[in-house]
Amino acid sequence: MPYPNIKISVPQTTPKISSGPKTPEIATVIAPYQATGPEQLSLSPGQLIQVRKKSNSGWWEGELQARGQKRRVGWFPANY
Repeated sequence: MPYPNIKISVPQTTPKISSGPKTPEIATVIAPYQATGPEQLSLSPGQLIQVRKKSNSGWWEGELQARGQKRRVGWFPANY
C-alpha cells in the first residue's frame, strides 16, 4: 500500500429500474367546453380523461371514453 493514510469513499447508488409503462394521468373535467374544431374534444363536468400529451401553450391531448360512445382522442384547454 503506497498511501496508508488515504481513505477512499465510494458512493453507494441504487440503479434505477424501469417498472414498465408510466401510470396514466387521469384528469376530471371541471367545466363544460365546446370543441371549435375536429381535433378538439367537447367536455362535460365530471368526465374522466386520460391525459396523453401536454403542450406549452396550455392545451392537453386526452383520450375520452364516455359510456355508450366510441373512444375519442383530441385536444382541450388544460384549465377545463
